[in-house]
Amino acid sequence: YIYCDGKNGFIEYLVQVKRHDKPTICKTYDHQFDLTLGIEYSSPDSRPLQLYINDDLKLKNICDETIKTSYDQAAAWRIYQLEVQSSSCRLRLSREVDIYEFTLKLQTDGYFPHIRSIMLMEYEPVH
Repeated sequence: YIYCDGKNGFIEYLVQVKRHDKPTICKTYDHQFDLTLGIEYSSPDSRPLQLYINDDLKLKNICDETIKTSYDQAAAWRIYQLEVQSSSCRLRLSREVDIYEFTLKLQTDGYFPHIRSIMLMEYEPVH
């Protein structure tokens, strides 16, 4: 879902993380998803965004760098790390796969940067 009225807008996505591992009955539901968020954007001035997971503020002032002008083809990627607890997700169970769902929202009080691409992937942290 996208809403923007010049300023004060947001983009909202329903994200699904699928699990194919052990049968549901043997699982623990209190674990953490370690996610990498990439945003490719350009902006003629600082246009910071706030990132929310299920309406909880997780990252402040992302995409706040000036990257060329908004009319150039010079968009650049910025990478952010975030954690999502499984207990904050909606869970849909089935025999083959369990699906954890959460809402990711990018919001601003000002103007949006010119977003070209958004990438979200799970990673395994090195311990």
